Amino acid sequence: MNIEAVLNGFKGISVAVIGDFCIDAYLVLHGDKGEISVETGLRTRSVKEIRFELGGAANVAKNLSVLGVGNVFAFGIIGDDVYGREMCRQLDSLGIDRTGLLVQKTGWSTNTYTKPYSDFREEPRIDIGNFNTPDKDISEDVLSRFESALKNMNAVIVNQQLISGISTRWFRKRIIRIIKKYPKTVFIVDSRAYSDEFDGAMRKINLSEAANVLGFNLKEPVDDDSIRKVSDELHDRWKQTVFITMGENGIAVKNEEHLELIRGINTSGAVDTVGAGDAIVAGIAACLGSGMKHHDAARFGNFCAAVTITQRFTAGSPFPDQVRKIGSDPDYIYNLVLADDPRRAKRFKNSDIEIISGKTSGFPLHAVFDHDGTISTLREGWETCMRETMIESISGSQLERLPVGLYNSICLEVDKLIDLTTGMRTIEQMRGLLKLIDQFGIVEKKDKLTESGYKRLYLQRLKSRISGRLDGVSKGIFSPDDFIIKGAVSFLKELNRRGVILYLASGTDETDVSNEANLLGYADLFKGGIFGAEDSDEEDPKKKVFKIILNNIQSEGSKGIVVFGDGPVEIREARKRDFMAVGVASDEVRRFGFNHKKRSRLIRAGADVIIPDFSDIGLVFSALRFGV
Repeated sequence: MNIEAVLNGFKGISVAVIGDFCIDAYLVLHGDKGEISVETGLRTRSVKEIRFELGGAANVAKNLSVLGVGNVFAFGIIGDDVYGREMCRQLDSLGIDRTGLLVQKTGWSTNTYTKPYSDFREEPRIDIGNFNTPDKDISEDVLSRFESALKNMNAVIVNQQLISGISTRWFRKRIIRIIKKYPKTVFIVDSRAYSDEFDGAMRKINLSEAANVLGFNLKEPVDDDSIRKVSDELHDRWKQTVFITMGENGIAVKNEEHLELIRGINTSGAVDTVGAGDAIVAGIAACLGSGMKHHDAARFGNFCAAVTITQRFTAGSPFPDQVRKIGSDPDYIYNLVLADDPRRAKRFKNSDIEIISGKTSGFPLHAVFDHDGTISTLREGWETCMRETMIESISGSQLERLPVGLYNSICLEVDKLIDLTTGMRTIEQMRGLLKLIDQFGIVEKKDKLTESGYKRLYLQRLKSRISGRLDGVSKGIFSPDDFIIKGAVSFLKELNRRGVILYLASGTDETDVSNEANLLGYADLFKGGIFGAEDSDEEDPKKKVFKIILNNIQSEGSKGIVVFGDGPVEIREARKRDFMAVGVASDEVRRFGFNHKKRSRLIRAGADVIIPDFSDIGLVFSALRFGV
């Protein structure tokens, strides 16, 4: 998909949003700064930051504007209060036409979700406007303005998320009548409670809501067959295109032509799914309004959602630069059900080897190996070292004085970051660290390091930790075999003997990779080269390896290439290029046997086969169909 062309197509279109306009009030609390109220005797809560963000239909309108839709129109009701005025201020700043957003002075409070946060955790929400009653004359005025504007609209989003909002039974009937009156207009309905009513409109609906409409009791985990059944039955029922969102499973789109299951997209770091649905429906509507096909619109909406979930403690927005980045090189998630349930594993000849896809490369001409954890265990324990570095960097000089709750929150966030970025370059992990440092706000700006500075700090500690191992090997105290995954060197030698060109790729700095491969005695086997990261190098070294291989063997096709790795990055890159991807779910402490946490990551990344180690060369060759 040409993302730039898609975004350019939005500039000249008009999209209307009608429905429940809301605003979110974020209150960031000081956990330990309260006092005892003289009047009530209760402890007060202190707020150190307040911010307002658009929610519901207002957030959908915002997302359309952020994506560059030329003209965005808002139709709904707000109250005559401070929250309504703040919403208007923000809509005006985005250039959204709100002549259809009317004020109801009595009986209506602007729908506001008040979200207190303490130690970066949301506390029970306080909602305003749950008992609103729309004035019929004002609702009639909204509909009149809406219908008058329709002739200029390329697409319309009907939003309903409040039981006590504008979408009364009477209002819904009027909307349905308008949908039938203008059959050539693109209407897409995103309704939490009334999806079944809007005949003639396309629907965006989540899987749980879709199952409720059909009366299905979906069993977890939901497999592809169940998703297909739900999609087909909804399309048959509504005779219109349906877009079913499914969290990590991505999005299913079913129209009169066919059903497509579009995979979810992996994102680095912790995620916040608030606002993902708003981003998807905005992206889909903008695409449909500009004339794109349903399935392409769903793919673009999927990119928009992937962007917003990386923005935490906010509803998020699909900023074009981020959509371009994710859309140009998406990392899809594969085989979620299998990844989360080892009981479904298909073992090869009752061994620990797991066959995922049945794909084969034939006997390979080229084999690319990740280093740390795939062949070498010299850096075993890097997670502990990185964890300590990150916690201290976030806490700064306050480490020993932090409240227990805040300290535990930091530990939790660091553990999530390391878990989600394992296999990525160190410099990218440090970018995630910088976000956490900003998020917690404990370290003053003048005391912060750059991403390269934190990388150096971490590597210094890691080198100190492993220097004993390196010295021990160089002095003959330890054997190289003490730090190599079982059978790896014999496996490499066998491939080398058979004429396979071997490449070594690592996210570790190139000098260190080369030195360690020499120290452990297998550097000379990698005739294709040894590749690692550099501080100034923005290109992933593993991607660099793949480009070199592709340039050298273009005429031989992808069947002659196999990639071995214990991290998701190399497996994803292999999958994108249709190379055979062998996940090495190694136990780095024992140097043999299975690491189930790695198994899950590797399957989600798209591995074709999972092996624990290289101890039985004949068995691995048979499983990979190399021939013995």
